[in-house]
Amino acid sequence: VLASFVILFRDGFRDKDNATVHILKRQKTMNNTETWDPISTFISDVFETVQDERGKLVANPFREGQYTFEDVWAIVQAISERYGRWQNAECDEMTGVLSAMD
Repeated sequence: VLASFVILFRDGFRDKDNATVHILKRQKTMNNTETWDPISTFISDVFETVQDERGKLVANPFREGQYTFEDVWAIVQAISERYGRWQNAECDEMTGVLSAMD
């Protein structure tokens, strides 16, 4: 769910109602390790931060690996709030690398 949210968020929620297009974009993004690895790390970092802020997130006792709506909502909000800063840091890093090449 979080991966799908970030992929939609990055794309400005275009085609949000087209499951087929989203699945294809998700597969393409996740198969490109150069793109996906930093995004995956970002999601994991936000998840861990929210978990620390809220105390251990409680999984749904009726389904293995499932979290409450409130927990997922807190993570989605945190991703929305922190994505711009994270992306900007990535741009700054790339600017530094390109400047060093000059």
